[in-house]
Amino acid sequence: MKRQILVKMKPSELLIAFLLLLFLIGATFAYATEMRFSIQKSCIIAYGFCVVYILFCLFNSKQSIFSPVMIIIHYLFVTGFGVPIAYLFAPEYTGMRLNRSKMFYGIYLDKYILISTVALSSILLAVLLFSQTKRGCEVFLGDSFREGKNYYYEIGLFLLISFAVYCVYGVLTRKIVLFSYSEYKAASNRLLGYLERGYWFGTIFACAAGTKKQIGYAIPWFLLGSIILLLAGNRNDIYFPMLIGMGLYVMRFAKLPRFLVIGVSSLILLSSPILILLRNNGEVTMSELSVFNLLGETFSELGGQVCASSHMFRWLEQGDHYGMGICYVMGVIGSIFYPFHIGVETAISNAGYWIENRTVAIGFSMVAEVFYNFGIFGLGIVFFLIGLYLVIRERKVISDTDELVRTGFLYFWLLYLVRNYFGFSFTYAIMFYAVYFLEKVVRSLFEYQRR
Repeated sequence: MKRQILVKMKPSELLIAFLLLLFLIGATFAYATEMRFSIQKSCIIAYGFCVVYILFCLFNSKQSIFSPVMIIIHYLFVTGFGVPIAYLFAPEYTGMRLNRSKMFYGIYLDKYILISTVALSSILLAVLLFSQTKRGCEVFLGDSFREGKNYYYEIGLFLLISFAVYCVYGVLTRKIVLFSYSEYKAASNRLLGYLERGYWFGTIFACAAGTKKQIGYAIPWFLLGSIILLLAGNRNDIYFPMLIGMGLYVMRFAKLPRFLVIGVSSLILLSSPILILLRNNGEVTMSELSVFNLLGETFSELGGQVCASSHMFRWLEQGDHYGMGICYVMGVIGSIFYPFHIGVETAISNAGYWIENRTVAIGFSMVAEVFYNFGIFGLGIVFFLIGLYLVIRERKVISDTDELVRTGFLYFWLLYLVRNYFGFSFTYAIMFYAVYFLEKVVRSLFEYQRR
């Protein structure tokens, strides 16, 4: 098996695999032996890995850099190494997250860099060794799935329109407050939350089931809701459906239009620093946004999960044992029983391994949670298996729209998990499959009427 793998790899890919293996072994050894590094040395380690990552993106001939698998890996990368990259662009800039990371969370920055290196090295090795497709997908699905009638696109478009219309209504009636994230959060209600989830799932449905022309019809409604969310100070809830929508488009139509690549890249670079200022002051002071400060704010915001993850390192130092998967078990049980209020969620939330009650914010980190459950050796194994599973699933020929929709949600869920904890995210799996089976009911009703 090894011989077959090596034959399919170019010399440049062999070199990259060797470098990734060195980083994996080195980071695992450093953490296992409790080696500690200053912020400056931690950044040097991170920059070395960044160079290998860039080489991977440039010379890996088996994956499109915009495939769903690579979009997830890109997000893992900026989440793990965002703060060191921010130091590179703006070392003295006193942005909120960057400043806070330097003064307090920098205590654990070296540990965070090490576990991020282990996770990224493992998943990249799996992708590099086991991917067998050329750039893009082996089978481009195109518009062929519209031959069998389904109602995913119609339901997806309805969900996107519903969210966009409610956002406009919310702005006009002051139920949605623009230019102040704190006021937006205070004014949010349950209906807005459900409609926002519909906006996520509607994007998956439309991109998985629509033709190119139909996806074009859905884009204005997606943009309308997205712009309002952005102006209200919300960023991640736009990124997740937007990035997975791009990935699904690549799966089906081989490549993205150039204007879309430029537009999305500009949005990611510009939105983070602007949103930081919106969240802090309720206004944007453009004089604070030099080019380097802008880049520093962008990457420090994207890599801000070092803050939440630092709590996890402190728990372990204070005597916590590795969870051995209990966080995931609690996440499933808590998500199922929470709506019924029968006391199970209270017992779970009071337990030490319920992440939500132990961090100061909702966000967490997929890498940190896997590490908290399985330790440094388990972290490498789990992420290698994740990479292997994604590659095998990508190689599988998708035969119908149902399977493509489920695959789209899997990618979305993994992308969401990158910056969150499992218990919070499992609820969305339940909500998605409720909408997924709703389409089955609608399809059955229409088929029954046609008989």
